[in-house]
Amino acid sequence: MANEMKFKRYEVKFKINRSQYEKIQDELREHMTPDKHGRSTIFSLYFDTPDYRLIRRSMEHPDYKEKLRLRSYGLVSQEQPVFLELKKKYDKVVYKRRIEMTEPEAVEFCRRASGEQYTAWNHRQESYSDRQIKKEIRYALQFYPSLKPRMLLSYEREAWYEKGNHDFRITFDQNLLWRETDLDLHTGVFGKHIIPEDEIIMEVKTGMGIPLWLTQILTREKIYKTSFSKYATAYRQKVVAEMAEKAFEATVEQLLEEHAAPSQKRNHLIGGRKYA
Repeated sequence: MANEMKFKRYEVKFKINRSQYEKIQDELREHMTPDKHGRSTIFSLYFDTPDYRLIRRSMEHPDYKEKLRLRSYGLVSQEQPVFLELKKKYDKVVYKRRIEMTEPEAVEFCRRASGEQYTAWNHRQESYSDRQIKKEIRYALQFYPSLKPRMLLSYEREAWYEKGNHDFRITFDQNLLWRETDLDLHTGVFGKHIIPEDEIIMEVKTGMGIPLWLTQILTREKIYKTSFSKYATAYRQKVVAEMAEKAFEATVEQLLEEHAAPSQKRNHLIGGRKYA
């Protein structure tokens, strides 16, 4: 397969407001160039176990963690390319392996790769790198039981590249949404908000350090790095909502029981002829 990608870098995240975003934008053009595609909508379909083992493990902040997702840049047709990605993080360094497929191809690959009797499935010429990446993804699919799509995240992304150095990037993500229904990359943009609509996630992606000019901007605008995961935040919202629903159901059940108790007591007294 063509267009395989490998990344090894640091990722530093910041949560900013609209005012900070506008001030940063005014200064970026001096040092960076906006992505030629402009703002794009990213869809990330996350795989996990029935008990969400991968994201729960990630939220414990271990030295090593990994995620498997299917990603597209915009809504896609059955023939357009998407990326099956295995993202790993060890000792604060991010390693990403991904291969390009169509959505049906990715679904079929995951179905075959997760089976015990896996046989290679190649319908086109592959590079050695692609085969190696597929082995890593296959291992993850077999290591974690019942790994399948569990949650879809979407957001609007604006990317910038440093002039003369495309290895240094800054991205701005907004309108972050999550959902557990219609888990595909072609249905549409909808779901529950992950963060307030007036907040933006700024992410610095670098193989080295942060340049002095950016450090000065961050200091002046009082922008501080934060630990933030879109998937983890969405999962936390899911758990809170489920707990609230269960608590509500338990309260309703208790009220119904308390309401029914007096009438049951009256019926018992009448049946025993203990009435006036």
